[in-house]
Amino acid sequence: MPIFYFAHSAGMTAGELAGFVKEVSTTRTTARARAVERALQTRSAYGKYLGTPAKLLACIIGGSCPFPPDPKTASNIALALQGLPTVDPPPRERMLRLLSAGASILMQQDQGAAMSHVYRAAGRMDEVYFALMLASAE
Repeated sequence: MPIFYFAHSAGMTAGELAGFVKEVSTTRTTARARAVERALQTRSAYGKYLGTPAKLLACIIGGSCPFPPDPKTASNIALALQGLPTVDPPPRERMLRLLSAGASILMQQDQGAAMSHVYRAAGRMDEVYFALMLASAE
């Protein structure tokens, strides 16, 4: 979930977000605890992958990564995006378009299992582009 985006849109601070998530009634207590940790920024969606995703991340940061032509590349781009740097990340709009293009390919090709990479990449992008906005509001 892009919790930082929603909290920023609602004008919440990181502490308010953590408090809000703690109060959510759910049977998924482990998922709630992880969301609280993310809100407090003691847990990260950062992921570091080797091989093709690492090469794609370098390409993404360099600004020369094309949109994915196939499901395998789309999945690898989603893995790569989990490694986005917090400091001086690439432009948000470009990263959103890149991830969206990959998600479209994966859905069209019925690659549901690979969508978990897209969801994790979206969580990392949420941290990179919106978490600091909450921290500065406190």
